[in-house]
Amino acid sequence: MNCDKTDLAIKAMMKALPEHAPSAVFNAKVLMALGFSPKPSPLQRWLTAAAETAAVITAGALALAAFAASALIAANMHGLLHFVFAPRAALPQIKLCLLKLWLASLQIPAALGALKSLALLLPDSFLPQLAVSTVLAGFVILAVSKNTHGLSGGRI
Repeated sequence: MNCDKTDLAIKAMMKALPEHAPSAVFNAKVLMALGFSPKPSPLQRWLTAAAETAAVITAGALALAAFAASALIAANMHGLLHFVFAPRAALPQIKLCLLKLWLASLQIPAALGALKSLALLLPDSFLPQLAVSTVLAGFVILAVSKNTHGLSGGRI
């Protein structure tokens, strides 16, 4: 009888001991060292796809800005050539451009105020729908583009 109580006491003490298990980071390092890659979670895949979509949209916006800048340079080439041949004549024009830029920068708070008032006029539930539709449009653009593998090599 006494042995059963001792065995039960030992089992209870064993269960009370903390179990030591290696962390997920350690397991991932071991798997990577063995040549296995851990399977990403669905959340990680969605976040990766969202980041890729944001990168595609940003690259498109930058390409559009570069195209607009090159179009402006081509449209004003005669004025730019004048500055190349007469550099001293460029100083008043540069001052004028800086003055215009400063005046335009004074309009930024008013424009932001107009955007804020526009956002306040919209219903509250409209803004999340707008954000989701923008992300979905990015996914559609990514899926329909020529490079169907995207930036992740087709793991989306």
